[in-house]
Amino acid sequence: MNTQITSLESTENEIERNSEDKSEYNYCLRCHRKLKNPEYRLRGMGKICWEKSHIEQSRRLFDANRDT
Repeated sequence: MNTQITSLESTENEIERNSEDKSEYNYCLRCHRKLKNPEYRLRGMGKICWEKSHIEQSRRLFDANRDT
């Protein structure tokens, strides 16, 4: 059931984003919480999710470099 809720929120986010302004998101792309700050709405992620996504990306990059 949780998957259905997430899918519904994602769909609502896309509908709202497409109908209002294509450069803003209403919900975080990572955790699906409502975004209130205009800067975070443009980015598509709140402060915490933005930081976590950058940490995850740098770890993947580091791991990929170690394999070669």
